[in-house]
Amino acid sequence: MDAGMAFFFCFIVVISALVLGTVKEVAKRAIALKEKRLDAERAAALPAFSGEVAARLDSMEQRLRVLERIATDGRTDTAATLAREIEALRAQQEEAHGVPLNLKEKVQ
Repeated sequence: MDAGMAFFFCFIVVISALVLGTVKEVAKRAIALKEKRLDAERAAALPAFSGEVAARLDSMEQRLRVLERIATDGRTDTAATLAREIEALRAQQEEAHGVPLNLKEKVQ
């Protein structure tokens, strides 16, 4: 191999290394930009999700308080009162368009 051919080979290797290094950096920055966009989208969606979860949690907490009160109440007409309060809970849940409390229907 003569000197001209060796020089040409070294030139090609150096240029290839520079091009690959540049491509690597561009790809790294593109991936970082996509990650930032995804993080921003997740952060924007989180408050709406958190609000929905908080509303459902409040509803469940209210229902639990009523059930605790029913269970610990010492009234004599417990069965009739219990039936009325459960029906009131069902009606309230149906108004809120949440999970139905009708235990007679099978959930699929």
